[in-house]
Amino acid sequence: MRIKKIHNSWQDIHQWTEKIIHRAQLRSKRGYIRRSLPAHAPENYELGRSEPMSNRPPPREIQSQLCELAEQIARDNFGIGLDYSIASIQQVESILAAVHNEYVRTQSEDGLQGIALEFAAYIVTVIEKHFGVGDWHRDHATIGPDSFPFQWRGATIFPYGWCFNRIIDGPEDDIWVKFNALVVGNNSKRKGSRPWWRFW
Repeated sequence: MRIKKIHNSWQDIHQWTEKIIHRAQLRSKRGYIRRSLPAHAPENYELGRSEPMSNRPPPREIQSQLCELAEQIARDNFGIGLDYSIASIQQVESILAAVHNEYVRTQSEDGLQGIALEFAAYIVTVIEKHFGVGDWHRDHATIGPDSFPFQWRGATIFPYGWCFNRIIDGPEDDIWVKFNALVVGNNSKRKGSRPWWRFW
């Protein structure tokens, strides 16, 4: 499959998503970019440099829409049917790897914030399906606005940061590794150790 074709597709799919988020402060201090929203954007997607906090939709309100877009990328560009299984996070890793390769080629960040948030929503949904519900917020007191922290089982993780860093920085930010270490590993710790005869 030609990456150029994929790139054109995701720019079309994510034009509106890109407008609902800003660069998380952990990645940049450039400030916010204000752009007009396309006609098909949801009504509550009004953002920009000076919008009041009340106009910035919490991620829960748009989670299902974001997941649908993640599924659309996977299906239309990679022939992958995301099924919300734990193993599907490996498929997400392979998709973000391809997006990273395209970023390296073009050095264009157009649409990448949207892609990162869409797959972050997918990861959060997978976690909650298999390991229990958490609290997904838009801002973090320390990291800053639009960092999309997910508070779960006494820890705070940043799936949006995972996805964006994977796209920009490459394989050293493998999300399957992070998912296993911070989600699956956390779940195993909560189960506690078992006697040796219970392992079989």
